[in-house]
Amino acid sequence: MTVVGSACDDDTVRSSDGGPGVDASPVEVAALADLLPDALLDYDPMGSPRGSRITGAGVESRSFVRQRWRNDRRRIDLEISDTVASPALRGDFDPTHDEASDTALRETTDVDGNPAVLRWTPAVGSVRVLIRDRFLVTVRVDEPRTPQEPVTLARMMDLSRLARLGGPVAGRRTAPDPKNRPLDPRRKPREGRP
Repeated sequence: MTVVGSACDDDTVRSSDGGPGVDASPVEVAALADLLPDALLDYDPMGSPRGSRITGAGVESRSFVRQRWRNDRRRIDLEISDTVASPALRGDFDPTHDEASDTALRETTDVDGNPAVLRWTPAVGSVRVLIRDRFLVTVRVDEPRTPQEPVTLARMMDLSRLARLGGPVAGRRTAPDPKNRPLDPRRKPREGRP
């Protein structure tokens, strides 16, 4: 599968808590792209998947890949993100914010044992699924037939493959990475870097 995208500085960065020995490198875009389904019901893909891997000091690091499908006037967007060093992207799973009306819904649920947040209006439905407190799968559907349609589509993916990807769960301590060591105050910074 060909992925259109870009990559930034490829250095390993610290996790959001800055602790030494925490692997905070997002997985490669190609690894995420391999998890996209080849076909999605009777929808046609709209171009190639697009993705990017953004890492570096002072940056909320993540990698992601997106694919769109279209069928007549309905569209489905699917995004898979590795948020290993971007905890702010994972902060939407609080059940105290659930609400429902005749024209809108926001509820926490689960997809194959993973926490998820479903949002629905007659115009757009979406589900965000958090896997291993690291990977975020987002399915967005234009004009969903039912409020549960995004959840049904998310269940069509092999989320267990995603759960096995990427090494340790975010925040778990591993052996210190030599690229992730504290700066020596006697060492002069390289040009353009702190």
